[in-house]
Amino acid sequence: MTATDPRRADDAAIALTPRRLTHANLFVADWQKSFAFYRDVIGLNESYTRPPFKAGFLTNGATHHDIAVMEFSPRYWTRAPRPIGLFHVAFEMEHDLALCRWHDRALKLGVEFSMIEDHRNTHSLYMYDPDGNQIEVYVDTLKDWTIIKSGTIQWMNREWRPWDPPPTTETFYIERPVYTRVEAAPFHPLHTTHAVFAARDYPAMVRFYTEVVGLKLVAGGLDRPFVALQGALGDRSVSIFRAGPEFEPGFHHVGLLARNERDLERSIARARAQGVAIEAVVDHPVRLSVMIRDLDGHRVQLYAERDGTIDWVRLDPTLAIHVV
Repeated sequence: MTATDPRRADDAAIALTPRRLTHANLFVADWQKSFAFYRDVIGLNESYTRPPFKAGFLTNGATHHDIAVMEFSPRYWTRAPRPIGLFHVAFEMEHDLALCRWHDRALKLGVEFSMIEDHRNTHSLYMYDPDGNQIEVYVDTLKDWTIIKSGTIQWMNREWRPWDPPPTTETFYIERPVYTRVEAAPFHPLHTTHAVFAARDYPAMVRFYTEVVGLKLVAGGLDRPFVALQGALGDRSVSIFRAGPEFEPGFHHVGLLARNERDLERSIARARAQGVAIEAVVDHPVRLSVMIRDLDGHRVQLYAERDGTIDWVRLDPTLAIHVV
């Protein structure tokens, strides 16, 4: 190594906190039916499909996919805890050098990677959190993913080796997305923002997402029933609740930001008129939100932020899970 080797760069000069949570990938019973649900009900556009994996990917323009649906296959996913459930949630890093440095830090903290892959538009690291949920930490390597990822894709992913080739600090994420809209759908979200978990091992989960993933504490704590954590952009990316009588352990829901409060109000009314089953609508000073379930029972939250204030200390967890 030379003095200019990026592995010797000052830690303070490289942000090891992910920018934000970008997508959730879900195991489903029928990928084509689920793909249609997220397009025709949730209001995400088709991005691309991968028939070899029985998988479909959807986006509204902020990134290559906000939601992915995939049929479970033991041929590919030997460590998946169940055929229906969360496959993974993903966190976006600033650039390739940050991801390589993140990789090295994770190794020092004892992380074992389940997959390390080159998706041809991303470099991706996969691992499991203490409760067995898989996460992806990745960086975009191509500004226009549609060049190689649009329509139907048949090729397989490739193995990636961090630091080979030498990483750069060039950024490829979309800074100013041009959002699309599925007019026929009742809902019209902008993009995926966060995931919520109910933790079997609450202290270990909080430590993992703060010390390993690198998210920052916004609210709550180890002495509280929940925590809210944010990425480098300042958006809440993950909330973790203590599992118990109110919350079954595991992945609770994925959250998508609505265009605005008025649009969400119209969406809720339209969904009800179309017979879409709604689990909960929460009208709170800090957030209007609606919770629905997809065809496989995965919860999906659509929400609009408000300017109200919140007492994090006294907030009941059954309400907090809708507003943090």
